[in-house]
Amino acid sequence: MRNGPAETNRLLTSRKSRRTARLTICWTLQRSSQAAENLKALNARPIEPISLLVETERSG
Repeated sequence: MRNGPAETNRLLTSRKSRRTARLTICWTLQRSSQAAENLKALNARPIEPISLLVETERSG
């Protein structure tokens, strides 16, 4: 059974997009757990001025 170029390309593409999807999921999970941590930290601390919070968000 021989794959034509189109078939090979399709296989490669689907493999690549699967990998990308997996990376995206990992990244999203990391971000959401990070956000949860940030919320916990925020709740533990006294309220800070908004500008400070914006600053931390930008650098993080």
